Amino acid sequence: MKSLNFYTIFILIFLVLTACVPQLDYPQTDQTDTTKRTEDTNDDDDNDSNENTTGSYGITYGTPGTIGNTQLTDPQLVVTPAPAVAPTPLPTPVPTPTPTVKPKSALNYSLPSTKSTTINLANDGGRITLLVIGRTSCPGCGEVVENLVGELRGGTRPTKINIVSVENDDNMQLIKDFQISHHVPWDVVQDIKGVLYSQFCPENLIPCILVHDPAFGITFHYQGLIEARKIIAITGPWY
Repeated sequence: MKSLNFYTIFILIFLVLTACVPQLDYPQTDQTDTTKRTEDTNDDDDNDSNENTTGSYGITYGTPGTIGNTQLTDPQLVVTPAPAVAPTPLPTPVPTPTPTVKPKSALNYSLPSTKSTTINLANDGGRITLLVIGRTSCPGCGEVVENLVGELRGGTRPTKINIVSVENDDNMQLIKDFQISHHVPWDVVQDIKGVLYSQFCPENLIPCILVHDPAFGITFHYQGLIEARKIIAITGPWY
């Protein structure tokens, strides 16, 4: 009986205390709102997987491996191609003009003549010059000169070419006698120092025949006896 009273008193005290404590107002859970928020969350997840979103700092975030809607081959590496640069054209080479210089005359010599004048062999008047280099004591030289004289018209000087005899002799009188004896109408000069003789008559082989063209220089060089007609074939007509 004592035990029953003790439990009865305890229950009464608990009920009194429970009645004195204020009831807490817990918000009621709306099943419809929960379902709606669940659907919104699912929609946001779907949108995040398919579309880009912009962060609070204006930074666009997208799916790894894409730039905008462009799929990258390697999601870990984004390579920006360098802009195409047109090659610099090479400068056009300027052709070097070919100099049109008249060749220096190989006969730029001034020698005394049998007429007590000085003959500059370079003053050819723009015509071909035939030189016969020899000595007054050379029989072959006289023979070639006589052969050339035989091609003259009436013993007159040629009008289309120049003919000059060059004698390598110290005695001017001997040279004058040579000109008279062979009836030479053209100029006969004295090669006192043997300049032309040493340059064009190696091994002392005479006579030496030179044909000099004012446009091309020496075009023919021959040592020894030669017929006049062969020389004319090289120089062209004399008249």
